[in-house]
Amino acid sequence: MNKISNQKGFTFIEIIIVLAIIGILSSIAMPSYRESIQKSRRVDAQDALLKAVQRMEIFYSRGASYTQNLADLNVNATSDEGYYTIAILAPTVPCPITSCYSITAVPVVGGLQAADTVKGVRINSAGVREVLAYGTWKTGWK
Repeated sequence: MNKISNQKGFTFIEIIIVLAIIGILSSIAMPSYRESIQKSRRVDAQDALLKAVQRMEIFYSRGASYTQNLADLNVNATSDEGYYTIAILAPTVPCPITSCYSITAVPVVGGLQAADTVKGVRINSAGVREVLAYGTWKTGWK
């Protein structure tokens, strides 16, 4: 007697192999995806800094001095999307406080950007754009 097997479906081994392949692919793809999302959110910080710089220059044109207060510029202490905290810091170059500035954006503590390798971006009155990555400030935004 010849029995012809008409079984349909997948074996347990086939399902385990497919799940293993999915697991391997997702372990490779997820960090890359997360990094891409974090990189795209950095635009939020850059946008907030450029808005603050624009308002700082308007403030200067009206009073011939810069301010150290975001409220004077009508700028929020957080970026539009809420991923970064904005602050005006004491200038990093020697100059009188009223004739130069440095504006910094750092990820909100405990926020979605806190795990990003870029820990801050800043711009100063000379137009120098810097990024804080791996513990050091480097020129240029990424």
